[in-house]
Amino acid sequence: MLQRSVEALLGANPALVLAVAALYAAWVYLGGRRWQTLLLGLEEAVRLRETILANLAFTFLNNVTPGRLGSEIGRVVVLQLRTRVDLRRAAASAAYDRLLDWVPAPLFLLLALPALPDVARRGHLGPLALVLAAGVAALALLRAASGEHGWRQRLRAQLARVHLPRGPLLRALGISLLVWAADILRLAAAAAAFGVWLKPSQAVGLCFAAAAGAAVPMMGGLGVVEASLTATLCLYGVPVETALAIALLDRSISYVLATAASGLVVLALGGRRLWRAVRSPPRPAHDGTAPA
Repeated sequence: MLQRSVEALLGANPALVLAVAALYAAWVYLGGRRWQTLLLGLEEAVRLRETILANLAFTFLNNVTPGRLGSEIGRVVVLQLRTRVDLRRAAASAAYDRLLDWVPAPLFLLLALPALPDVARRGHLGPLALVLAAGVAALALLRAASGEHGWRQRLRAQLARVHLPRGPLLRALGISLLVWAADILRLAAAAAAFGVWLKPSQAVGLCFAAAAGAAVPMMGGLGVVEASLTATLCLYGVPVETALAIALLDRSISYVLATAASGLVVLALGGRRLWRAVRSPPRPAHDGTAPA
């Protein structure tokens, strides 16, 4: 099965493979723009390049550390080291940024509901897919129920101390919608590269499957996201070899290529210095000033 999936991967439509990469790049850009918008709303003038670089550091740490320890710390520390932005405001903006990741989720969940009848009609074709999908969902729920790491809890606590004006918040929310759209279109393009044309509701459902897999405390959801994508595509009636090839194509860009590129960014920014800063991060000051 794996051999046939690799053969299918080698025969993917090159133009659509490039589209997958371009949509991932758009996702990276939009993530940096959203964080910059939040920082500007907190009166911290930070260039877009700096938020993108900090997010890339986040990607690397998220993808290579067990349990993704330190990844959220990493991007705040990178930003503060490079820009001397107020640490308390940087932490608060990062917390807002993470929360805004999920604010559009109910809307997109409604858009995914029309795909359920397709799954129900083909449920007998994929009992293993059902088991895998249920397992991923259970792991994601366990992750959510287990609570945040101490640093993330401190990030959330900053929201009570820092006021973000409505205008920048609404603009950042609009960018969040575009972030979701880029994710959905990327997965749809990955499927189309193998001649699988997903309905809009199916593409949205596939995006939720990927998000559920990514919530599992593994290095970048490695292994779990691939299983979740493959299982969901099988539930849509896609042959398992093709489903696995689609998952491998998307993850070769969103995990392998992204990890390599972000790793180079971390090295360029001073990898050892960054790692030491992540291991012993400064705490945001309560009086609104960054520690000396």
